[in-house]
Amino acid sequence: MNYTDQLCRLIGVPEIQVDPVRDRTLSESLGIQLPSDYLQWASQYETLEICNEMIVWNWLSKLRPLPTPASVGATLEGIDLARATAQGRENVLDSEDNATGPRPWLPIYPEAGGLFPWGTDTNGTLYLWDARNSDPDDWTVVLYNRSWREFDCGFTEFLVRLMRQEYRNSRMFIREWPWLSTVRELESEDSGALVWHTPRRWSDYFEEYSRRRDDIDYEWDDFSWVDRFRGQNR
Repeated sequence: MNYTDQLCRLIGVPEIQVDPVRDRTLSESLGIQLPSDYLQWASQYETLEICNEMIVWNWLSKLRPLPTPASVGATLEGIDLARATAQGRENVLDSEDNATGPRPWLPIYPEAGGLFPWGTDTNGTLYLWDARNSDPDDWTVVLYNRSWREFDCGFTEFLVRLMRQEYRNSRMFIREWPWLSTVRELESEDSGALVWHTPRRWSDYFEEYSRRRDDIDYEWDDFSWVDRFRGQNR
């Protein structure tokens, strides 16, 4: 079973049908070919919101404008500005939070082999590919949020390991996140506002989450309530 199939078992089959993908048009627009596991995922799933925090973008979907070098460059502007600082990439960690820095700066798209984004989260973390390898199927995952974290794996393997909570104690994420492999699927976008579809398997969870989110007295260090939703993603 490949990682895309494993991911499907963890988060559930999609309920929003993806429009025909446009990988050739995207490649021509950006001047790069994206990894085959990402293209396989993008042919099955719309853009996803994972566990209330993280967005995984489907760049091939017709629900959103086709990315261009200019729009991708704007997303990477913060990294480009950081590259000019004296600190450089001194704070670099691996997937186990072990320090591996200082490390040389990586190229940034549209430079050849430059970092290319595929996701973000509510804490401002960018999820990227290290695209220095000439074969996109050998690209690995890099996270940036003023510090750097590098993972020796590709896109779908990273998501599977994330959903299996192998990284939940990483300082890159909020405490013990992700607590469940819940997802919502992008249904539409209106003037930049994202409208999400909640899959049936996760509807009870999101109803409970919304009640607690709207309760101003709720103690957000207490996630014991999610225990009753564990196991339904098996």
